[in-house]
Amino acid sequence: MARSKEKTPSSQLIQTDPSRTFNIIVSIISTIIMASGFIYYAYVFLPNLLDQTDDAKSKRLVTALETRKTDEEKRKSDRQAALLSKDADNLVFNGAVASMKTNYGELVIDLKYNAAPKTVESFVRLASRNYFNRLDFHRYVKGPNFTVIQGGDPSGNGTGGESAFGTPLQDEMWKVDPILATDKTGKITNDPVLNDPSLYADLNKDTGTITYRKGLIIMAKSGAPNSAGSQFFITLADTVLPATYTTFGVIRPENFDTLDKINKEVGVIVKNPGTQGYQSTTQDGQPDKELYIETVTTK
Repeated sequence: MARSKEKTPSSQLIQTDPSRTFNIIVSIISTIIMASGFIYYAYVFLPNLLDQTDDAKSKRLVTALETRKTDEEKRKSDRQAALLSKDADNLVFNGAVASMKTNYGELVIDLKYNAAPKTVESFVRLASRNYFNRLDFHRYVKGPNFTVIQGGDPSGNGTGGESAFGTPLQDEMWKVDPILATDKTGKITNDPVLNDPSLYADLNKDTGTITYRKGLIIMAKSGAPNSAGSQFFITLADTVLPATYTTFGVIRPENFDTLDKINKEVGVIVKNPGTQGYQSTTQDGQPDKELYIETVTTK
């Protein structure tokens, strides 16, 4: 008589290999992640990469800045607290050297205390309070006779900033101030004397302008005399402007490659068709890429 086949217990039918189950789960998760990445690339990253219009660049920049500034309100509060705090006793003003690290490279700046003592003192004190750290260069002007980046404003839009003393800085450009013609042509009618002629070039008495050479750090202001706060601009190339802006530092030539990199790789999202009389040749707006100060230290 033939023996009947033994039946497999039902409990054995539902048993599986744990390692095989784990591998299946990992494969499913990996597939989901890869699919999500492909969808993001196809629908978000790739269109952004291909769309190089000024409007698209502006939107991407805004998004990047918002992402980087998620705690901006806290940073402003901390910066204001630092502004009111007691400075270190060992700060150096005369002969001070600043190291400004940007996301495009370092700028080593010889600060010119003898030419602009209160301006240098304010800059050093603000730097010691970490005032400039993580601030954007919010403005970029680019043209054949006027190429600068402007920063030092905690508000990030050109409307804010204060000196280390809490009051506007006096202009420190002249020993003998220029006297302008009463017809408002800008013509200089006297023989003014600069605090440090080595920081300026080619004073034009007929136009009231002067050349700020490449690699200078210069105080920005509201337009009125003696109105500077914390904002400054850096010349990426020789720049001709009204002879009213105080130069307080010189970038070392070995760091000009950083200036050249910014000038070459960063464009302008134009907000104004021109400025300072260069209406047809100069772009004035914000950088089309992130451009910011990482840290400023002095010694």
